[in-house]
Amino acid sequence: MDFLQNLGIETSSTSIDKLKKECLEVFETPSLIQSPMSGQLIEDGFHTILNENGNVHGKVSNKGSVLQNAELIDIAYQIDLDHDLGLNFKKANINYFKDESVSTLNIPLDVVSFKTKAGFDDVTEVSLFIKNGFGGNSCTEIGVYSHRFVCANGMEIRHGLNFFKSKHTELMNSKAKTFLHSKLPTMINSAVGFKQNALRFDAKAITKEDILNFEKSFFNYKDVQGISTKKKNQIDAFKISLNEELTRVGYTVWGLLQSATNYTNNTHYQANKENKEFVVVGSGAKLNEHAEKYCLDLVK
Repeated sequence: MDFLQNLGIETSSTSIDKLKKECLEVFETPSLIQSPMSGQLIEDGFHTILNENGNVHGKVSNKGSVLQNAELIDIAYQIDLDHDLGLNFKKANINYFKDESVSTLNIPLDVVSFKTKAGFDDVTEVSLFIKNGFGGNSCTEIGVYSHRFVCANGMEIRHGLNFFKSKHTELMNSKAKTFLHSKLPTMINSAVGFKQNALRFDAKAITKEDILNFEKSFFNYKDVQGISTKKKNQIDAFKISLNEELTRVGYTVWGLLQSATNYTNNTHYQANKENKEFVVVGSGAKLNEHAEKYCLDLVK
């Protein structure tokens, strides 16, 4: 291992060390208030959460518990070694959002590629996705994530397969780590499942009625006459993405899903190529998850 490092070759262990150095350490300290009786500082039953940069993420109950990203990385690395899963830690990345109170860790699992019925070469990277949070309303999420390597559409989606979500308490953090230990090998098969779904989506043609019904579900309306100007503008933006993707990949369920993710990545008014918060941890992520579930129902 040292021999490889001396040659300038990056190993998995050196990748892990680099990744962990990018993690911000988070601290949990007792919250203090001034006693009205004695004037002295006393604990008020809550804890204050802050990170090494001094950013305060809020107060939590004293039953709250911080789950460090470095610990989650160590678990994933050890399971990868034990089961030879092939996680690509060299391409792993960690990002922080919302004043560093939310983080996302992506560790690539596999690259899925296929040619659509319309003759378009589609390539998508599937990753282990771990979302962590440090505020009072935050939670830990573990699942599978996809990123589509197509110009103008990242298709950022968190998939529900083998998905875990919990609030931050000592018990639930322990369950999060147990889930990672027990389910990570199974998650690797999700890359295969993703390709199977993509092929099913591409094989299913859609009609104008399918498109309209999808639009109504995606934007949560029944009658176009009763929608607000804001929602109408959002629908118009979606139709730009719809035309682009259906022309590119064909009038299929796959094209419909790509239209939704093109919209959240590009034409939605909150879409921002420099800041992925909206589409990774914000309401754009929920829209993409809704679109995928709808498309799965179409091919049942």
